[in-house]
Amino acid sequence: MNTELHLSLLGKLQIQLDGAPLSGFVSTKAQALLCYLAVTARPHERLSLASLLWGERPESEARTNLRTVLANLRKLLGPYLLIERETIRFNLDSPYWLDVELFQTVLNPIDRAETGELVLPPLRQAIDLYRGEFLEGFSVREAPAFEEWLLAQRERLHQLAGQSLLRLARAYSQRNELAMALELTSRLLALEPWREEAHRQMMLLLAQSGERSAALAQYEQCRQRLWAELGVEPGVETQALYERLKQVGATRPHNLPPQPTPFVGREKELAQIKHYLSQPEQRLVSLVGLGGVGKSRLGLQAARQSLELFQDGVYFVPLVAVNSVEGLLSGIASSLNFGLSGPLEPKQQLFNHLHNKKLLLVLDNFEQLLGDESGVRLLAELLQAAAGVKLLVTTRERLKLAEEWVLEVTGLTYPRKRDAEVVREGTKTQELLNRYSAVAFFVQQAQRVQAEFELGPNVKAILTLCRLLEGMPLGLELAATWLPVLSCQELVAEIERDLSFLEVDRRNVVDRHRSMRAVFESSWQLLAVGEQQVLKRLAVFRGGFEREAAAQVAGASLSLLLGLLSKSLVRRNATGRYDMHELVRQFAAEKLAQEDEAVAVQRRQHGHYYLMLVEQAEPELRGSNQVAWIQRLEVELDNLRAALAWTIEQGEAELGLRLAAGLGWFWRIHGQLTEGRDWLTKILALPHAQTKSVYRAKALNMAALLAYYQVDYTNAQALYEESAAISEAGAADAVLAQSLHGLGNVLWYQNRQAEAISLLEQSLALYCKLNNQAGVAASLSRLGAMASYRGDYESARHLSEQSLVIYKNLGDRWGTVYALWNLAEATIYGQHDYEAARLLFEQCLAIARELRDKIALTAALVGLADLALVRQDYPQVEAYAGEGLTLSQEIGDQWQPPRMMRLLGYAALHRGHANQALPLFIESVQLNQRLADRRGIIAGLVAIARLASSQQQHEMAAQWLGAVETALTTIKDQLLPADQTIYAQTIMATQSALNSESVMEPIIALGAYGVEPLGGEPAEASTPSPAVMEPMVASGADGVEPLGGGPAKASSPSPAFKAAWAKGAALTLEEAIQLGLGQYDRTNSTAGKLDLITKPL
Repeated sequence: MNTELHLSLLGKLQIQLDGAPLSGFVSTKAQALLCYLAVTARPHERLSLASLLWGERPESEARTNLRTVLANLRKLLGPYLLIERETIRFNLDSPYWLDVELFQTVLNPIDRAETGELVLPPLRQAIDLYRGEFLEGFSVREAPAFEEWLLAQRERLHQLAGQSLLRLARAYSQRNELAMALELTSRLLALEPWREEAHRQMMLLLAQSGERSAALAQYEQCRQRLWAELGVEPGVETQALYERLKQVGATRPHNLPPQPTPFVGREKELAQIKHYLSQPEQRLVSLVGLGGVGKSRLGLQAARQSLELFQDGVYFVPLVAVNSVEGLLSGIASSLNFGLSGPLEPKQQLFNHLHNKKLLLVLDNFEQLLGDESGVRLLAELLQAAAGVKLLVTTRERLKLAEEWVLEVTGLTYPRKRDAEVVREGTKTQELLNRYSAVAFFVQQAQRVQAEFELGPNVKAILTLCRLLEGMPLGLELAATWLPVLSCQELVAEIERDLSFLEVDRRNVVDRHRSMRAVFESSWQLLAVGEQQVLKRLAVFRGGFEREAAAQVAGASLSLLLGLLSKSLVRRNATGRYDMHELVRQFAAEKLAQEDEAVAVQRRQHGHYYLMLVEQAEPELRGSNQVAWIQRLEVELDNLRAALAWTIEQGEAELGLRLAAGLGWFWRIHGQLTEGRDWLTKILALPHAQTKSVYRAKALNMAALLAYYQVDYTNAQALYEESAAISEAGAADAVLAQSLHGLGNVLWYQNRQAEAISLLEQSLALYCKLNNQAGVAASLSRLGAMASYRGDYESARHLSEQSLVIYKNLGDRWGTVYALWNLAEATIYGQHDYEAARLLFEQCLAIARELRDKIALTAALVGLADLALVRQDYPQVEAYAGEGLTLSQEIGDQWQPPRMMRLLGYAALHRGHANQALPLFIESVQLNQRLADRRGIIAGLVAIARLASSQQQHEMAAQWLGAVETALTTIKDQLLPADQTIYAQTIMATQSALNSESVMEPIIALGAYGVEPLGGEPAEASTPSPAVMEPMVASGADGVEPLGGGPAKASSPSPAFKAAWAKGAALTLEEAIQLGLGQYDRTNSTAGKLDLITKPL
């Protein structure tokens, strides 16, 4: 007997004999008897069987009916039943297959085994047998005994299925095979939607997969189900899990892009990657494999599942358009939203930023950088500099670093020949999809282009296709796109004509194409001539392109573009932007390279198109649409970089100068100061760029502007001066006005103030002559700032208001920020109206956030922090100054950090944390020394005096206060509001501590410095006595609160105070600072707290 009886009882009843459905049963009771005998697997007396099915009938009638049914079963299935005189049983030695038997045999022991001991594949195959309830929909009339048995079996098997699904899902989860665990838990919830334990497991699995929102949504589904089914709310354990997921998910930042389709397969690889990333010594993991094998998608999925391992986040760094170490640095910084704008080397800035971080960088498509050892070396240096950083790298070649842990990535799982041979047509679709991820992936892609596509009729061809493509995801995706016009069998025939991608040893095949050439070449041959021409021309784009760009650069009509789109050779994202898979782009670029002249033509057209875009954007960046244009240029950065690189490669000086000059203002607003300077420096050095043209003059101005913002005044001055000379000789008044404006700014910060004002006034005159309103507004704004610095607050306010009106009329949000900022400064010093100034700074802050201008943002934050300290609102001081310090360090700003460190130091001192305040004060002074910012240095001396007073070193404090008094008379400038307030408080606290006997005779008028005592009117001014130097402070009645207590008691200065004050007043500022730094270096070294190095002026 070679035929096999196939009994499927889980779900709808299916009985097959030799692969064909078995019919001819005289009644449902005949089927019921067969099922009962097979499931019970033991002998039964005839009378018990008659009672089981005909218990409601007389015994004789029941026995007659049984004989009729047995005759029918003997005719259909003679050898499968052993029918004797008294008993009947199923023949267990016959060739049969019974799903219930296999299901129970495999799964019954599951509860007795430890989860880690379970052998999962056979268990998974067994649970897949559970297609539904036992004998679902099957019923027998007038057979209560059979119905009772049926319901008992149904419940028992249901419970076994539910418990097995739960245990299996947990086992797969422990092995980090999350996709399988999610599928099993989903099946359990479909089976038992009220099972709260399953809902919790689903929440955990979704969270582990990086789907935090879905995990939280699952809780809501659980709550609704429990209420609908049982009328109860989720239990305490479920609610606690929900709250924990809300908290944990919110603390893991990332920039991982959303994916268009569910992830398929790779459970073992994902588990291995997570294991690597969880080990402290495994910090560089390389996913190595051929192009198109799915390394990028695997890396993203692994990163998403590892979010909980990295408290500072996971960041994806696309490198497809990067081929230099500079681009690598810029790419990492961009993904971290960190600006490389400071005077330090970009590498050092990045290392400093990452030093104390615990995060994962996913460096995608690193192979472009393997030709330059410096790129690989940078990774090793980064790992040394940042102990908490780990790297997950996708590359086609190993990095060959000692720190590297390599995971070879091959195709998705697919049937080898021997597997395909044993797959019968009767094999269940779900079993194939579960067993082979390549098959599941192809079906997924096929159903995207043909919703009605089914595996069943195409199974043999699909298995062959997956084998031919070796499970390569990109090949499967491209093949699926042809299904609207080709059958699966035809697809196989097309690919079988050329399998050169498997011949990896061919010498004429470059490494990056050895596995995929056949896929791309077959796709190429199926394209119309027009589609081929467009595809290879599109290869010049980097980072995607708009439809208009495709039309102008590549001659792509809408119909041709849509044709390429339908074949997945071009993709369109949710924003409507197009791009190409990098392998497709490289393949198309090779086709283009076969025509030498065509390459040059297309690159030139590409460059001129983006020049047109840049020159269109340039005026818009100063108008009402500047936010939209900033975003537009951000999207096109890769294309702009490619165009700039080509101008340098080909020596196309004029095109390069125009592009770089047009991008200068964008680089300034965007905070990409270092990158902008690099491009401008290279292009200005081209041989054909030396011509004294207006294009060179404009580029010089932009290079100078970026140097100025990086406090590189020497280079900025030289560049502005060269530009001014070219512009003056060529009568280019607009460029000359810009040069004079910038040169005036540079000279101002070199303490050549008269010359600076003269240059700004010349610039203003030229802008007025040209009716250049943006230039007029900029010059007025800077002149207003200079007037405020000189103490001419009425002029400062008038000039700033004029500037503000023009900027608002132009819709220039960026200019509006700086005009408002200048107006706030004039309001502080000219009117002492701190509330009005705060409102102006708040407007600055809002606009700067909208523009994402980090330089303007830090300026607004420091202004608000300063005023918060005047109000003694220390939480606000820390909030504003903390955010501002972080931002300024990101972009490499030099001016604001010292000020914000000082403010944060005062906040720490207010909390009684002198040990935290000290390093902030010291570093603030040292940074201001490097900047030669005398006002900042004086403010630092005030901070040191305040610290000394808080530590009961009152004579030292008085000495430094005397030095501040002398220094203020030399710079002809005021302290900032917060520093003025601290200065007043420290004088009172120090004098009160040194003398508590008599009422003070004030000789220092704080009003002369614009100090407004907290909570009262400005102190009355009087002139200090230079002979006696008896300090005067506002009395406690004015509401000024000294350090560490209530209002100071009015008293006369003691001899000790006078002596210390006089001693300090005799010092130069430099001597006072050296004394202060040296004092705290010694005292803290002795105490073992700090070992600060004094850096002299």
